[in-house]
Amino acid sequence: MVTALITILVLLGTIAVLSFARYRKRPAGDGRTYAVWLRDGVRALPAEDAYHKARKILSEWTAARYPSWTRWIFIAFAAALVFQAAVGFLFEIFSPGGLFGLPLLGHMLGGGIFALALCGLLLWRGRAYRLDENMPALFDGHLRLTRRAISPTYARKIVFWLLAAFGLVQVATAAGSMLPIFTFETQKAFLEIHRFGALGVVAAAAVFADLTFIPRRRS
Repeated sequence: MVTALITILVLLGTIAVLSFARYRKRPAGDGRTYAVWLRDGVRALPAEDAYHKARKILSEWTAARYPSWTRWIFIAFAAALVFQAAVGFLFEIFSPGGLFGLPLLGHMLGGGIFALALCGLLLWRGRAYRLDENMPALFDGHLRLTRRAISPTYARKIVFWLLAAFGLVQVATAAGSMLPIFTFETQKAFLEIHRFGALGVVAAAAVFADLTFIPRRRS
């Protein structure tokens, strides 16, 4: 029950923080309250043009970074992440007994795909997110954070590696919980880390998607 409550709070908190950050950067003439702005945004989601715009942005982004067959690396990673998160969180929130049966087998298979796709992602695109390239000065002469230090471009690099780190934790804890070389208590500890690590993966993926795929309006 406690884990389910924490899961719900983290998911809702991630959505609230990202949406409120967007709300604060709305055009200067937009006088709507946060609640009205959020309601209007949710109502606009089912619109056909919104779907086509999102698909166009995603297609152009993947075509530029994952040419030819390499796009399947990203597709496999994204699909596995969505499937793993959906199955894991649904059972965590609505099933006190946790994963079992065919959903558990699907989750294990999806975990294997996720691990392979994550390795491919790091090998193919890791160099593009090197933190030592064009590293901005974090503080100015008055020890205040510089504008470039918190820019979306560099923040995206940090979030990418956070996503990779949480993903590797998920792979390691999932494998560790099934290996007989560890004691039963250690395997249980791995599963607990795996549960909370999943929240980190989803939160990092949500922030990365916000920084990468959602256009930023200028006031």
